[in-house]
Amino acid sequence: MVSERPNGRLWVAQTPHNPTEALSQTQLVQNKILAHQGSSPTPIFSAVKQMAKGMEALAHSVTLLTEENKSLRQANEALSKRRRAPKKRLQQRGVLTSQDAQALLAQNDVDRQVEEELRSGSGSARGNLPGRRRCGNCGNTGHNARTCQVDAQIVDEDSDA
Repeated sequence: MVSERPNGRLWVAQTPHNPTEALSQTQLVQNKILAHQGSSPTPIFSAVKQMAKGMEALAHSVTLLTEENKSLRQANEALSKRRRAPKKRLQQRGVLTSQDAQALLAQNDVDRQVEEELRSGSGSARGNLPGRRRCGNCGNTGHNARTCQVDAQIVDEDSDA
């Protein structure tokens, strides 16, 4: 089945493989329908069948590419999250056993649960009121570890001995 394109070249009824061919195929079918008056509809059916075949192939291709694109985006997002994740380093540069690692992971889970409970307000009766700061050495309020008198007394006693 042959028809003339707008650019003067002939178009053969075939399965379109790109949008330009699909448009040309559409024009061919339209021209055949207009010129049909009293002739056999077989060439028109043939052209429509070819168009349908091409459109089906394009639809399958678009579906496959859409799914591939979706899976690649998910993989990219997972990789980005992994790269953005905070990295924990060992401070003492010692050996980390599997038991120590499991303990650290369990502690992280507990810490995360406590944070979530505190955020939701169900963690304590005080609510979100800030607590008083305490010394890291003796645990008393009113000073910090740098100015702790208890620590200074222990150092003095050690140096006297």
